[in-house]
Amino acid sequence: MRLRILSARRAGLLAGALLWCFAAHAQSVASPAQPPVGSAAVSKSSAALPTVRWESLNAEQKAALAPIQSIWDEQSRDQQRKWLQVANRYHTMKPDEQSRLHSRMTAWAQLTPDQRRKARENYKSVKGLPPEVRDAQWQNYQALPDERRQAVKDKAEAAKRAPAPAAVPAPAGQAPARP
Repeated sequence: MRLRILSARRAGLLAGALLWCFAAHAQSVASPAQPPVGSAAVSKSSAALPTVRWESLNAEQKAALAPIQSIWDEQSRDQQRKWLQVANRYHTMKPDEQSRLHSRMTAWAQLTPDQRRKARENYKSVKGLPPEVRDAQWQNYQALPDERRQAVKDKAEAAKRAPAPAAVPAPAGQAPARP
């Protein structure tokens, strides 16, 4: 079977999604699910309930989730539930794992809501791939020369910073052009 090289943008998105996937998997394998900590713990059936306010989190949860405090109230109840599960495992992690998690959470919080949505979509699409395909794509990316991987990263960074195209109004008296 011949494997094709992914476009630079797809490779960058795939790499980011795979890193997030591997980090989440490593955390779940490294530390089994812990019982909920504090009054802000939630169950899976609570997705229809109102979101949890930052102020209602206990000190341990606030410390674990500090990098995402700025976006906490924007998160859906389901997203908050997932972050609270991470917070409940946080105290069982080694210091280097805690540091790595906080670094990734900081990067996540710096993304725009649209970028976070796209990252979730990419994660779901990558997660849905058969393991053999996912591994082959990851190995393709890893096999790229350093300068090509850097170009992929640079292009992904440039895409993050690029402003959305502005809408151009139609001249007076003309209907807008249809794509």
